[in-house]
Amino acid sequence: MNEVSCGVFSIFFRPLAKKGLPPETLTAGVDVSLAHLRNRKARVDWGQFVAVMANLRPHFTDDEYRVIGRSYMQAPVLRFASVVARLMFTPMDFYRWINKPRDGIGNQMFTCIVPTHRELSARELEVDLTVTGDHAPCWDFFVISAGNFEEMPRLVGGPRAGVEVAPIANGARYRIIVPQRTPLFSKIKRAVIWPFTARAAARELKEAHETLQERVIELEAARTKLDTQARQLAAANQIAELALGSRTPTEMVAAVRSALAAQAGRSDLRLVVDDLADATPGTDPRPAARRWALTSATLAIGHVEVGADADLAMVESLLPTVALVVQKALDQRALASYQAGLEQRVAERTAELTHARDELTATVTRLEEAKTSREKLFHNISHEIRTPLALVLLLVDGVLTHHRRELTPRALAQLDAITVSTRKLVRLVDELLLLASGEERDLQVKLEPIDLAQVLPGLTEGWVLAAHEADLMLQVVVPTAAPVLADVVALERVLANFLSNAIKFTPAGGQVVLTVTPGPTTTRVTIRDTGIGIDDDLKGRLFGRFEQGAGGRALRAGSGIGLSIARELVRAHGADVTVGPNPDGPGTEFGFGLTTSTAESVRAVTPGRLRPTDYGLASAARPTTTTPPGISQGTLLVAEDDPGLAQAIAELLSEHYAVTTVADGVEALAAAQRTRFDLVVTDIEMPGLDGLELAREIQALPGDTVTPVLIMSARAKLGDRLAGFAAGAVDYLTKPFDPSELRARVRAQLAYRALAEKLFRTEKLAALGSLSSGLAHELRNPANGIVNAIAPLRELLPPEALDPETGVGDLIDVMQQCAEQVAYVSKQLLGFRRSGELELRRAPIVEVIGRALASASAALQPVTVNTRYEFKGDIKCAAPLLAQVMVNLLENGAQAAGPGGWIEVATSARPGAVAIEISDSGPGVPPDLRERVFEPFFTTKPPGQGTGLGLATARDLIVRHGGTLGIKVRNDRSLFVIELPTAVEVPR
Repeated sequence: MNEVSCGVFSIFFRPLAKKGLPPETLTAGVDVSLAHLRNRKARVDWGQFVAVMANLRPHFTDDEYRVIGRSYMQAPVLRFASVVARLMFTPMDFYRWINKPRDGIGNQMFTCIVPTHRELSARELEVDLTVTGDHAPCWDFFVISAGNFEEMPRLVGGPRAGVEVAPIANGARYRIIVPQRTPLFSKIKRAVIWPFTARAAARELKEAHETLQERVIELEAARTKLDTQARQLAAANQIAELALGSRTPTEMVAAVRSALAAQAGRSDLRLVVDDLADATPGTDPRPAARRWALTSATLAIGHVEVGADADLAMVESLLPTVALVVQKALDQRALASYQAGLEQRVAERTAELTHARDELTATVTRLEEAKTSREKLFHNISHEIRTPLALVLLLVDGVLTHHRRELTPRALAQLDAITVSTRKLVRLVDELLLLASGEERDLQVKLEPIDLAQVLPGLTEGWVLAAHEADLMLQVVVPTAAPVLADVVALERVLANFLSNAIKFTPAGGQVVLTVTPGPTTTRVTIRDTGIGIDDDLKGRLFGRFEQGAGGRALRAGSGIGLSIARELVRAHGADVTVGPNPDGPGTEFGFGLTTSTAESVRAVTPGRLRPTDYGLASAARPTTTTPPGISQGTLLVAEDDPGLAQAIAELLSEHYAVTTVADGVEALAAAQRTRFDLVVTDIEMPGLDGLELAREIQALPGDTVTPVLIMSARAKLGDRLAGFAAGAVDYLTKPFDPSELRARVRAQLAYRALAEKLFRTEKLAALGSLSSGLAHELRNPANGIVNAIAPLRELLPPEALDPETGVGDLIDVMQQCAEQVAYVSKQLLGFRRSGELELRRAPIVEVIGRALASASAALQPVTVNTRYEFKGDIKCAAPLLAQVMVNLLENGAQAAGPGGWIEVATSARPGAVAIEISDSGPGVPPDLRERVFEPFFTTKPPGQGTGLGLATARDLIVRHGGTLGIKVRNDRSLFVIELPTAVEVPR
């Protein structure tokens, strides 16, 4: 109910403006508009009034509220009432009239406020204002009412009353001292103000009279409009009745024209229908003064013409009715035409249905034959696939039983991977066959009495371990006895699908609870998890064929048919699966019912034969790095979410490369951001970030070189390959693949990358060489001038000036040292890049290494030097330059190893190349710096202790030998490796 008149809000607008507050302050957070509050004729409910007062409370005090209450009684709207009140009432009479229950003026403004009036003496009275019903009292309202009571005597010509207010239950109590007015003074005052008050009353009465006159005019116009509408409706009704009484469309149009002409008062009115040959002209030949188009559903169906002196308004009002009647006439003609040919179409349709029936009969026969053929096909598939899979499992079991002690750990792991993959295939074949049976409604289960309390421990034992490995807790809550009618094999598959789904989509640290709740007729089985939950979109298609959820842990989501098969098996038990949010918190709850068994005995069953590994649940795959037994020929990153396949690929490639494996695209991208790999091998379908997005992200990594990406996927279509290449992949390999093909593709991509990097370095060194040569020339000439001038300067200065105590000698020494340093750097810059081929000759590798060790002997004194020569033959080289390269590497190694450390120099040979390895006991080179250390001017030494040209010059010299210089990894230790071509037909 709307208990409060909006007229009471008018007293707040001026006080708000005085305080600089907008009128919108009233409606902040209140479900009512400011325009509604300004409408004096509108009303609001008590709750909305209280909310408005709550908005005002921070801005006004109780004293200010009293002033606002007094201002309401001073409003112009009460002037006329004041005149009457002064003639009729004493102050006490006025209080009685104002507070009269149900009839008082206050009850008109607030219908939920009940006043109670008690007179204590001739000048004192008590008034109680209480809120009815369950409305909450509003103290601000009672304070403003106190101001009203103070000002009321002034309306009858008296002074202001004294008012005290105090709260009571559901309201407030007012103690009012009514002032006494002096009769003589009152008479004089009345005589003085009477002309003014009478004039004001007359003005109010005049305004009310004018308002009433306007209202009368409005009512008369409305009555005229209603009369016109009544005439128009009567004419429309007449036209409709004439149309209904006509038999043919032409008669109907003619009757309508006659009625319309009569209403318009014109005999020359014409009604023309486009699709009817008969027009209905009028008798007056004068041309029409007005023409209207008739339309039906925006289509023109005819027009109406009439003379100038017709009732145009009447014609316009009847046009919609005329259009409807004309359209009905056209519809009747079309219906008659349709009925004329209906019998022929019925006969034709009967012949078509007979033909369709014969075809349907033949189709049903073919479908039955196809069903028989499909059942036979499924049987053959089951036999032809399950038989070799069973043989594989038997053979693996035989090898493990009789030759386990003879097998290496790697062979045992590979056999275990074969077993896991084979069981996955068996499980998938079984589910596909069950799915096919469910589609044919031939899914059969064998119900027998079993006790879930005895069955569940065996069925869930493996799942408890799988949950533990996933850092989850699986709890089974089952009473001491829970007899049901169920098919044990089907029940095991149902529980396996629900448990695998719950473990996959529950984050680490969560919980999965399997609960059995017996009932008189139905035993309820629920599986609750604290996982990521199911949104409304997935919930609607959760049990569809091949539907998969997103957001699970880093492993394959599965084939997408598990939950569909689980529901089919539950329905075969006469129940259905329910799914909803976990009532105990975040996550999901799956549930189904089984018929409670009343048999006296139950069947003993053996533990289940399905394992968590059959559903892709295995130990959580963590990033691992596998290194080759010898020198790594490159670093590879393998992103594959199947742990078994990832490990197999790592073992396949780790014979020559350092392989890091990760379980998804997110981990792969993080690893690629930490370390720049030589090649990334990735699957497409992975959780978190798929292979295509991974390839794009890797291409966008900052740096001078781009890591190539090789995609391997089971998707073999041309579109999938093109999508891979569009994402930035350099190669695409389909699963299953031949191991030798994978090795060859990896080897080829690394060779392409090495060639690209070599070309890049050559161009970079050429540009830097030109820059450094020009800079060296500009530095070398003034440096030589300084060096050459210092000796004559020493001779020209008197001996006493060179005394160390004077400081001149020290300054000259500093000048000489600085000039020599500039000359040395200039010499290095000039030698950094020189054009022309080197003169290569045959030289024993042992002699070249011995020359380098002798040249670096001073730097090698604090460390132990070990040599290991697996190759002692000749190499083709420029021996002095190769020795200088080795000196640079040895001095760097000695500095890294530090006093007490060691350095090892080793040689080895491989087809077509000879390798020189230099390793040390130092901390090694971080992965992110293994290429940067060969960049010109890059150094990790403190400022002033290196130019950053040593390793860049060394690599340049080795490249000019036709070889390579790089940092390789062996047993997690980095070493510098020089590879030179084998000496063939090179003179000594």
